[in-house]
Amino acid sequence: MAVTVDATGTAVVGDTNTVLTFNNLTITASGTALLAYLTFFQATPAPTSVAATWNSVALTQITTVTGATGEIAQLWGLASPATGSHTLSVSWTNTAFATVDAMSFKGTASTFATIFKNAATNTGSSATASVSVTVSAGDFGAGCFSLDAGAVLSTNQTQFYVDNANSICGGNYGTATGTFSGTLDATRSWAAVGCDIAAAVTDTLMAALMM
Repeated sequence: MAVTVDATGTAVVGDTNTVLTFNNLTITASGTALLAYLTFFQATPAPTSVAATWNSVALTQITTVTGATGEIAQLWGLASPATGSHTLSVSWTNTAFATVDAMSFKGTASTFATIFKNAATNTGSSATASVSVTVSAGDFGAGCFSLDAGAVLSTNQTQFYVDNANSICGGNYGTATGTFSGTLDATRSWAAVGCDIAAAVTDTLMAALMM
């Protein structure tokens, strides 16, 4: 059984803040992992001491990358998150424009180290933003972009959220490599992150035995 999306929320965008509160995700009883997407833009000086919690339980940063003009993309994760509707709170020092979004998954492995794998980053200055992630069969690949300005016109994977001026995130079921790309309105400076959301070990072993 493959990893599937359990629940999604609507992103929260903040102007020149040091904290964002996200209150519109409801994790079902089947939810086994939480992934949060965090982007900063026009961030000078860069945010520091970034922290995220779900229902007051700390998330762990999976990966982060900073683009040439200060745009930042990050992924944060939590295994076995509290089910139901709770608050995702993100805080940092140095004011910045920021966006936070989150989604939960079901059918994943059970610990942080075994769920969130193969983290990847990329930066560039071009009209296409992209990041490639190694995604095993039955897993779910996730990607997130942060732009310095402009708009994302289209993406090559399922789009769960887009802020036309700054950031998008999407996902796809695993094959061998999940490539996430966004077509931009012009040449832009961008930062991209991605990771593999791994399926439960029993599902992976069963799939191997059935081949």
